Amino acid sequence: GFSLGSRIEQTIIKGELVNPNQVFDRNYIDFFPSASVSQKLSKTSELQLSYARRVNRPRQGQLNPFISVSMMGGSNSLSQGNPDLNPEFTDSYELSYLHYLPFGVITPGIFFRQTKDEIARSITLIDSVTTLTSFVNYNKSRSYGGEVLLNVQPYKFWSVNGTFSYFKTEVDATNLGSGNKNSGYSWSARAASNLILPADLSLQLS
Repeated sequence: GFSLGSRIEQTIIKGELVNPNQVFDRNYIDFFPSASVSQKLSKTSELQLSYARRVNRPRQGQLNPFISVSMMGGSNSLSQGNPDLNPEFTDSYELSYLHYLPFGVITPGIFFRQTKDEIARSITLIDSVTTLTSFVNYNKSRSYGGEVLLNVQPYKFWSVNGTFSYFKTEVDATNLGSGNKNSGYSWSARAASNLILPADLSLQLS
């Protein structure tokens, strides 16, 4: 089996800062293709390869250049958006093995994701008691590793789903200065259990 698709989006941003008189205009069109190919190996197993392109656009607070001030415990914290912030685009590749159980499915797999113009928080020390928080674009980042997805329903009144991921992340911010690179290993886990009770009640543990 296979599936192919593409989404086209236009983004229009216009901001006006009255004092001083500044206008910020952004207008861009982007394409977001996606594709997946699957091959059944048996009645209870399947191999799937997929690709997708995604976007994370800057939020209004990340673009707003107006400075806000917060004073706590004798220190000043300034925050300011960056109207020149670019959206971040991620290309995601995944290879998964689906194993179907009588009461659900378990899906181990590996993935590679690369993000261009990753949006990140930047904190600058103005003086001994004042910091300025803003937002910048890193050149790129990439992460790759493995994950396991679980979605089972042992009984009609009880369902469980969860994920576990272990991956390496590499960050390249050399566009902000030479030598700005870093990498590290991370893991994440999430689980949710839903129990249907009498009298139209349900109990969820996450």
